Amino acid sequence: MLVFLHSDPIVSEERFQEIVGIEWDKYQIKIPSFFKRDMIEILGNRSKALNVKFAPMTKQSLEEAVNYGCRILYLGAEMISEEGLIVEDTDHKPLLLTFDDLETLFHKQRVRSRTSIQKEIDEKPTLFVSKPKIDLIIIGSRKGAWLAEWLSETVSIAHVVHFEFNRVPEIGEYRRKLYEQEYILKFTQFFMNELVAGQTVQESFDVAVDDTLSCLSHSFFNHIAESKLQMLIGKGAIILPTQEPNQRDKPLFEYGDYILQPGKIEDLSTQRSPTNLRKSIVPFIGRAEQFSKVIEFLGNYTSDEPPNIDGFLQINGEEGVGKTKFVLEVGWYVYQRNLFPDGVFYIPLRKAHKVSVYTLVDRLSRRLGGTKDRNYANFFRKKKMLMILDDFDGYLTNKAEFPELIFSMIKKFKIPAIVTTTIFDVPKDASLAIQTAFNQYNENKSNIEASYIAQSLELPRLTPEDMGNLMISLTNPFIGKTMCMSFTQAVEHKFQSMIFNGVPARLVNVLQEQKLYHDGELLEISRYYEPFQQLDKRQHSFMAHGQEIPGLEDKIMVFAVSRHSHTFLEAAQAMNETPTHSKSEKRKASKKNFPESPKKKEKKGKVGFLLLVEENQS
Repeated sequence: MLVFLHSDPIVSEERFQEIVGIEWDKYQIKIPSFFKRDMIEILGNRSKALNVKFAPMTKQSLEEAVNYGCRILYLGAEMISEEGLIVEDTDHKPLLLTFDDLETLFHKQRVRSRTSIQKEIDEKPTLFVSKPKIDLIIIGSRKGAWLAEWLSETVSIAHVVHFEFNRVPEIGEYRRKLYEQEYILKFTQFFMNELVAGQTVQESFDVAVDDTLSCLSHSFFNHIAESKLQMLIGKGAIILPTQEPNQRDKPLFEYGDYILQPGKIEDLSTQRSPTNLRKSIVPFIGRAEQFSKVIEFLGNYTSDEPPNIDGFLQINGEEGVGKTKFVLEVGWYVYQRNLFPDGVFYIPLRKAHKVSVYTLVDRLSRRLGGTKDRNYANFFRKKKMLMILDDFDGYLTNKAEFPELIFSMIKKFKIPAIVTTTIFDVPKDASLAIQTAFNQYNENKSNIEASYIAQSLELPRLTPEDMGNLMISLTNPFIGKTMCMSFTQAVEHKFQSMIFNGVPARLVNVLQEQKLYHDGELLEISRYYEPFQQLDKRQHSFMAHGQEIPGLEDKIMVFAVSRHSHTFLEAAQAMNETPTHSKSEKRKASKKNFPESPKKKEKKGKVGFLLLVEENQS
């Protein structure tokens, strides 16, 4: 059993300082990933009967992993404390498990293991009995040295991996976090792939380090030599205990009682609720304070007590400030934690005058196995679901008839709903027709809010620091071999005050139009995002019409290739070509004196991942 746990608790700024004591703005940088999908894909390629499990890291999920059997445990954490391990509590807020707490937890596991072994010996004394234990723990955090040392020395875990990186101020905190997290996730994927293939721990570790550096060199550092990259970013992966390297000369699989049978990988994660959300790779910066307030609002509906709120939560903000991105991130967070078993659904209303909300709800109902009788009460009655209604102000302009039947049912059956509305500003010298339309809009808004809105939350513009992080994260860090823009230069860029003014959509538009320059050099979108550029059309169609462009998914998603592969473009053109092979597979072929084909002699990408997938299961 391989168990992957990750902790990302919700917290206010004041509470954050109490628990963690590090800089608040650093915590607000969120890096999307496709870790689960990539991991299942890469291990699935081995065609071995293997059990894996992915879950948020809570005290309960950690106890289950330790007490009920897993050989490899991954502990990822967004919050770091030198006093122990921070997990999520039942309200998804930070909970510190001190080293004393962890000692008690692992002590119970050791006692249980000894008891189980003795029982087996008593029943079948002539049989060899293997001790159930955790053989490997990976601390999936940018700062976890003290936890790794404690697990290695106090708990006596045979192999503990953690990560150490250099702090490079000129690169900027977001870009650092971006490539450091990618290092951690890619290393873990490559490491697991080699271990499952039967390589020794040391061989697997070495191969994973090499392949991970190759990935980062391509995606973030303009193909600089891996030796130079290692010096720049720091040590990267470290395996403990360092004083006993000989114990790493054995494999974890394919020997003794640990020979994996042919078969398929089985995901034992909790079955998630239905959804039509799509995971995004777009950076998410800031908004932690507002995020915590929305989760608190939704907590009224996730508890066992009847909700005491009568109405929707309204998210207000200027056009382009990031309302849609914000509510989709909220939706994905609660979906991952299965807080609404009957579904988390996104309804785009911008084209409400062309595609009615009734039609969109019908599509959702049929997707869930409903009938075509349009009995909307059956869809909402006694359901624990979340509705996200984007561009709710489409009903405030008189272009579309207000769907009172649907919204009244959502309210009647206590279905939590998040709606987004745009704040408009009409200049004083506007024409009489514009002022009249604006007054009518405000009147409609007031009437609807009085009937349906329980709480309102405004999304402010991003700070200059957040916009600076966003700018350097989206752009290629190098022009030739030279670092092109520091974090300070990004914050002070003239466009920040002239054009962007804290509105992320303006930055994205200027970048896509290739109008963003620094010191006379064009700033291009980072190659890290290359494989996701074709998502634009797909995402636009989904946002506008609530459905995919026919055939587009097949064109983008059928080929398997690493998102870091420098062969992405040719793979996209070849479309259905056989996935390329990793360095590690080439090494193994060479060791076994297998002749390499001409295709293998070329420098290809990493072990294939499904690039863009039905992210509902990611």
